[in-house]
Amino acid sequence: AWRDGLAARAPLFGAWVEPPDAYWLDVGTPARYLDAHRALLDGRLDPGATPTADGAGRRIAADAQVDGAVEGPAVVLGGAVVAAGATVGPFTWIGAGARVAPGVTLEGCVVWPGADVTASAQDAVLTGAPPA
Repeated sequence: AWRDGLAARAPLFGAWVEPPDAYWLDVGTPARYLDAHRALLDGRLDPGATPTADGAGRRIAADAQVDGAVEGPAVVLGGAVVAAGATVGPFTWIGAGARVAPGVTLEGCVVWPGADVTASAQDAVLTGAPPA
């Protein structure tokens, strides 16, 4: 199909039509990726299938274990753990099954699903992978 066209150096044509009020955001850098999550949390983008926000803007899944503090706007998805003594600050997104250790403070972070966070961070993407 399209790969055959590339191999034959055939022209490729396609179009995607978006409504005029569509919101486009480049997420090609860590800073822009964080900006996209901020847009979800501050209401510029629809956060989709996240839990309903409470009065403080916290979207916490029913099966998340939150013993620490969560300050909105923030998202804590299913199976995530925020340990006692941890603080999830504004504009932080905790992925499904991620774990935030006691004493850790996060603000403006995106924590990927399944990541173990053992150190405090601000304005960072936390993947759970060891640093390079």
